[in-house]
Amino acid sequence: MENILIAIISISVGIAATVFASRHYYRRSVDKELTPFVQLQSNVLSHIDKDVKSELHIEYKGVKVDNLQQLQFLVANTGERAIRDVIKPLRLELPDDVEIMDASLLYIAPEGREVSLAISEPAHSIEFNFPLLNKDEFFIFKLLIKGAPARKDLKFSIVADDLPPELKIRRLTYNQIEKEIKGDKSEFELGLLIAGLVFLVLSFFTGILAHYIQVDSFPRIESENFAWVNSIPFITISSIIGYILTGILALVGGMMAVGAIFGNFEFPKNKKFRLPNELAVGGYGFRVVDETMDISQRAANKSIQPTADASAD
Repeated sequence: MENILIAIISISVGIAATVFASRHYYRRSVDKELTPFVQLQSNVLSHIDKDVKSELHIEYKGVKVDNLQQLQFLVANTGERAIRDVIKPLRLELPDDVEIMDASLLYIAPEGREVSLAISEPAHSIEFNFPLLNKDEFFIFKLLIKGAPARKDLKFSIVADDLPPELKIRRLTYNQIEKEIKGDKSEFELGLLIAGLVFLVLSFFTGILAHYIQVDSFPRIESENFAWVNSIPFITISSIIGYILTGILALVGGMMAVGAIFGNFEFPKNKKFRLPNELAVGGYGFRVVDETMDISQRAANKSIQPTADASAD
């Protein structure tokens, strides 16, 4: 009787797993998603000493700039389908009291993918045009703006098939960034292979224990008050748990072993972006000091005219 129960439960679990997997991969196959990730958002003048800042004047088109902010975004196709035939281009809108002073594309992956940007007049928004953006392709752009808007005040919008009219901005974390290494190729990973084999061995032994566990190995309770406990199929439940654990260990072990042989192993949910070292900034960018040190050079190149210098001590 217990063997029949185990068979019924195993078949039910198999059917449920098949339905779930089919549903999951079907939804992924039709999924279409464009995601803007904020990579860097910093106030350029916030790291300058107050006494120095009081003597420092930055003008743009004859107007003094008190708040100068840098924004850096990574826009990626995080879905499973290519984005093409866009009806209205991707657009970033800023509040009316914020002005775009400079905008530039820093990186496009893959190289050669056509992406362009255009600042509107007045400079409160910027449009991005791309005829095609395949799965996992992305581009990085940087803005220098007058003002200090909060992230919630930045609006990305697009009109395209199967995409929402407004895109949610997400934070780019460090574990989503992978530094680009020249000549990087898939390499054999011995440590990962050993770990995968350990998981496979564990799955083998748990499977044996689950299959050959003795029905009469569980002690019977003789007390009349607790005699009902004897009717609970503890052995059957233990066997089922053992089979499930065996399947999980075998799946993980197999994935790790295959990943070790072919390289670049990662779980499906762990989406990463391979960036050049100079752009590998995450978590809102903590290389702010390096960026602010370069403000004088950018000012000279981008029509930002310092009108007074801080006096030397």
